[in-house]
Amino acid sequence: MLLERVRRPRVHRVPPSVELEVSPVRLRHVLIVVALCLALGGFLPRALAYARLHEAATSFANYALCMVGPTGPTSLREKPEEFWRLVRRRLMAAAAESRPFEACGTLLDGLDESLTKRGFHAARAREFREYAPGSAQPGHLSLADLEVTADRLSQLARSAWPFAPADPGALVQPSRTARAAAHPMALPVPAQGRGLPNTDLGYGTARSTAEGHVLAAGGGANLVAFGSRDGGQTWTPLDPDAPAARDMAGRCSAGRSATTFQLSSEGERLRIESWQGSELQTSFPLASIDSRLSMSCDASSALALIDGQSGEPPRLVSCPHSAACRDVALPLTLSWLAAGRVELSVARIRGVSVLSIADRGIVRVISSRDNGETWTPPVVAYDGDEYPAQSQAAAPKRLLALEDRVLLYAGAERGVSYPVLASDDFGASWRGLGGGS
Repeated sequence: MLLERVRRPRVHRVPPSVELEVSPVRLRHVLIVVALCLALGGFLPRALAYARLHEAATSFANYALCMVGPTGPTSLREKPEEFWRLVRRRLMAAAAESRPFEACGTLLDGLDESLTKRGFHAARAREFREYAPGSAQPGHLSLADLEVTADRLSQLARSAWPFAPADPGALVQPSRTARAAAHPMALPVPAQGRGLPNTDLGYGTARSTAEGHVLAAGGGANLVAFGSRDGGQTWTPLDPDAPAARDMAGRCSAGRSATTFQLSSEGERLRIESWQGSELQTSFPLASIDSRLSMSCDASSALALIDGQSGEPPRLVSCPHSAACRDVALPLTLSWLAAGRVELSVARIRGVSVLSIADRGIVRVISSRDNGETWTPPVVAYDGDEYPAQSQAAAPKRLLALEDRVLLYAGAERGVSYPVLASDDFGASWRGLGGGS
């Protein structure tokens, strides 16, 4: 019994173990998450800004391309003054009722948040003060109201650092389907002319001679004569009593045509006479005797511009050879412009009627080949803002027909130069004159 008690192993009672619950989250994990959040907080806004920068750069390029053509994206970013000068040039060449920038306004998304500015781009050409200063109204827009700059690109580039390139201009690329405007054509540089007065010559005759051209205007005591040896750029006074001048005195004709027109008076009326050689063909009433008029003639017709009285608009009258005079309906463009302070001049050359419209330094020219039934769109021959060096010069606003050439000149006091342009296609295009041209 005792032996059994000795051999029985002892049983040690082990107290039950206590299991502790340990969280898998470590401090380093928390720090990593915080660091990721901070990184993402700085990354996402800059990544989104980079995406917006790409979108804005494309919109910027598409807009500039739409406004002035291939040079637009570069000039708007690097030479904004040049860009807006081209925009003005395009505006000046547009038809009055057209909306030249309407399509471009829809491309401003991402560049400007102003819906108003997009609406300004949809305005008609004549609603801009620059288009016709003499007819501008207080509510008219200005090109400054369209202003778009590269500031938005610079702002997004700063926000997108370090993802944006050092030069955000590298992203300014138009999309493949972007609409491109035709690059606005530069206006011709006027030549410096001399010799013609700064008053309307009224009516007269210009003939070519072996030495150049002879111009005689007016009649009787008011007869003046000039000669040119360089195609009409410079003129010198001639003796009105010289045979060449006396032979043309009081006549309105083209070159050496046998058909001429003359003015006469009958009571309180001015009459226009049609002559064939030395024989009077017809005589028709034209205007009141106190009217101011200018007239230009070719072998088929006389075209007279009669100043309106008591605020009435001017009248344009066509008097065909051996036929009664008739009023010529002014084109819509001129009817609207005439409401402002514009100056008009006419020329008749080889069956074509040419009309210039001068409005505070802007000179447009239209023409008609069917005696005023239809007119060509206006062509901008001169814009004073295009010539900063000639800012003090008077605009060339008077037309003069020289057989095959039309001159557009300003006139000035004796010895003072003035701008002069020439057209060999009845006013469709203009160029500066060169010596001997």
